[in-house]
Amino acid sequence: MPEFVAWFSRFQADDYWGVVKCIMVGAAVTAIVQSSSATVGITMALAATGIITYPTAAGLVLGENIGTTITAFLASLGTITNAKRAAYAHIIFNTLGVLWITPLFFIYIKGVVWFVTAFMGCQTPDVAVYVDTTATYPYAEKAIAATHSGFNILNMLFFLPWVGPFARFLTWLVPEKVAPDTPKLTYLDIRMFDAPVIALEQSAKEIARMGNMCRDCFTILRQAQQETLIDRSRIEVIFQTENDLDVVQKEIVEFLGTVITGNLSHEMIDENRRQIRMADEFESVSDYIASVVKLRLKMRDNNLDMSPEARQEILEIHDRVSEFLDWIVSVLTATLANPAEFLSESHTRSNAITSLVKESRTKHLARVESGKASPLKSLIYTDMLTSYRRIKDHILNIAEVLAGEK
Repeated sequence: MPEFVAWFSRFQADDYWGVVKCIMVGAAVTAIVQSSSATVGITMALAATGIITYPTAAGLVLGENIGTTITAFLASLGTITNAKRAAYAHIIFNTLGVLWITPLFFIYIKGVVWFVTAFMGCQTPDVAVYVDTTATYPYAEKAIAATHSGFNILNMLFFLPWVGPFARFLTWLVPEKVAPDTPKLTYLDIRMFDAPVIALEQSAKEIARMGNMCRDCFTILRQAQQETLIDRSRIEVIFQTENDLDVVQKEIVEFLGTVITGNLSHEMIDENRRQIRMADEFESVSDYIASVVKLRLKMRDNNLDMSPEARQEILEIHDRVSEFLDWIVSVLTATLANPAEFLSESHTRSNAITSLVKESRTKHLARVESGKASPLKSLIYTDMLTSYRRIKDHILNIAEVLAGEK
């Protein structure tokens, strides 16, 4: 645009005030565009065509280093304390760097010209190269690149001895926030709503985390099933995790509910629904794990204990269900090469667990008939078997979702 070219042509870094104006323009344009690479490219193009001189371009580049910090500031909005500190470090680093190098501007650009001519095999930036009678200034582009790189390298060397005090200053400037009463348990970022592909990747990782939390609970549950005297402090972790998973599921569903209101393809809509379904299934798995623990505590509170045969049967069922869960969680974030084969294997594992539960129930009824198990113990044991079967059913539902069946 001629108006754009004419506006840039008004600025000349021929004195100190001219340098300051160029820095302000570079900062303002970059803050608007929110891309220093774009504005540096524009600056190179203007210098290469002779619209602006190399000193003017160098002044603009310094300003562009300030303007580019707007992206870090915007990215820090609504984030945690350390993210804000990182953004402010970027702003202060670039701004102070421009402030200390501005009084030395003309000495600095002379040093850059000496460097590119002595070490890069270039001529001075004001040397024109004619292409079809049109004058271009390709050496100015190399000098601008060296100016930009040199500024950041010198600024880094300037700040390096002060990293410790600088970090302490940022800690003072951005103090730790008081934790809210109801902290979020997921790392879902609402700023990703405008990028649904990334948003769905975020939620998929959180669902995988739900699966791993369920696996951890299963490990603790097995220890409880082996013990005669249950360690209450250990199983409290299961109850806390079950409560946490309720919150995680709620946050994921709310997040995905907002994502689906955006402009999504059919594939992303399907993925959104699949993730909501899997979050619900994992939350149900945690509910039934907690149910098994409650039944185990009920047995303890009534001074009951499982016979060696019953405990062995429960542990075998537990291990088979645990293996099924581990297998499903391991493929959560993978792309299935053969969904039909995966689904077939899932049904095979599920049916094997169902058969094992039925077999254990039959054996238990035989023990009841022989008087080896009391009615209350029988009720608790059969409820425990039912809970393991329900866990297996929810894991199978997740497998069907992964295979595209639901």
